[in-house]
Amino acid sequence: MNKVLPISLLAATLYIHNIAAVNAAPQEHALLNGPFSKVSDVAAQCLTCHPQQGEDILRSSHWTWKRQRMMNGSKTLFSKKNGLTTFTIAAGANPSQCLTCHISTNLLDERFDPTAAVNIDCLVCHDKTGAYERAEGAPKKDLNLVYIARSVGKPSSENCFSCHGTGTELAGRKIHNGIDKDIHLQNDGAGLTCQNCHPSGDRHAFTREITSAPGLRQTKACAVCHTDSPHHQQQLNDHAELISCKTCHIPQYATENPAIISWNWLAPQTPSIHQNIETDAPALVKKFGIIQAQYIQPVYFWDNGNDSIYTRGAKTEKYETTPLQKPSVRTAQSKIVPFSVSLGTQMIDGKYRYLIAPTLADDGTLGMRNNSLDDAAQEGMQKLRLPFSGDADFTSTVTYRRLNHGVVPAEQALDCMDCHGKKGRIQWPALGYAMDPWLDREAPAKIKVPQVQPEETAPITLPPIRETILPVEPQG
Repeated sequence: MNKVLPISLLAATLYIHNIAAVNAAPQEHALLNGPFSKVSDVAAQCLTCHPQQGEDILRSSHWTWKRQRMMNGSKTLFSKKNGLTTFTIAAGANPSQCLTCHISTNLLDERFDPTAAVNIDCLVCHDKTGAYERAEGAPKKDLNLVYIARSVGKPSSENCFSCHGTGTELAGRKIHNGIDKDIHLQNDGAGLTCQNCHPSGDRHAFTREITSAPGLRQTKACAVCHTDSPHHQQQLNDHAELISCKTCHIPQYATENPAIISWNWLAPQTPSIHQNIETDAPALVKKFGIIQAQYIQPVYFWDNGNDSIYTRGAKTEKYETTPLQKPSVRTAQSKIVPFSVSLGTQMIDGKYRYLIAPTLADDGTLGMRNNSLDDAAQEGMQKLRLPFSGDADFTSTVTYRRLNHGVVPAEQALDCMDCHGKKGRIQWPALGYAMDPWLDREAPAKIKVPQVQPEETAPITLPPIRETILPVEPQG
């Protein structure tokens, strides 16, 4: 197995500097006396010394839930507030569920002012005690706010995990399954923090500078620290022309906690099913029709950062699975990238043929509103301001999300024959190959190179869908 070369001296120097900064505890915070009757009182105190950071947060995607992304062939301002999740749950129809992670003091309060920095929950990102908790869109009550405020510091990865990590109560509901075990964040690995790859520049902007802009061939990403030739063997470096680093270095996901792979709305009262009732193994099928799994092998697609997204109100086709999110067609900028898969059996309006975003139960569970499909559909669509005909039908959906986190140590990365050969995991025909390119390396004439018409460019010829001859493993 070829190991990845160490990160550059510059990256190592930046890492040491960042670790020192994160661990430094400002002494001024120990002088805070309060009293703080609510979290906004703490925020008001923070703003007396950090007013610019407050203004930066109000313009950041962490606050607005909006960001530019490539969707359906164009650069679009996407709003999580108006978007649909993997299972068409909408924040507008279920605020107490979706807003648990919003960094506000209480977004559900009708008196809430989204333009006032005093309503920012500074503690969710800066708490260093581990005692701070949030629930249903607001901080929990009866917290010792003076004790927590005195102990604040620069965010650690654990702060980020509180929203971006893998959930335990409902595993897989958070967005970066496997991030907490990523080798980059481990003390015995790179020991980095989230800010190393998502720098803020002390302006609380949290950019995506470590990756290239959507729709462009990645020229930064892993190469920022590992260079463009991180492997001792040049053949592996050549793979990077068409294969993302993540393809080999994220061999599986849901390794720490199970991920939801399917949700069947038709079976809201499904009993839990376990692999072995005598152990603490997680349920394969949980209540409300949720199916979970662990140690899942990704699926692989050509990807250039452009997503095809189901838009609210779009008509679905009868007897066909509706993709809620998937990568766009291959272009010259595409690479083979690993994706997670989520399947759903979900409600659609039988008359209008669009997907329904139902309202969930008031008790915070994933049950339907009043345990009634019709009530859940009626109220959910009313909140989204879309008509409901009263006819709740069902369809199947699938969501593919690219995997960016969960990188394993180099010695655990995929080897040549994990992808190639008779037992390889790659479905080559689905990627446009006539057959496994390793097996077909003697007959390049058999491979047909597809022609595409990228947007606003002349016709081009894509790089061949084949690889150069793989090295022969030494004998003995």
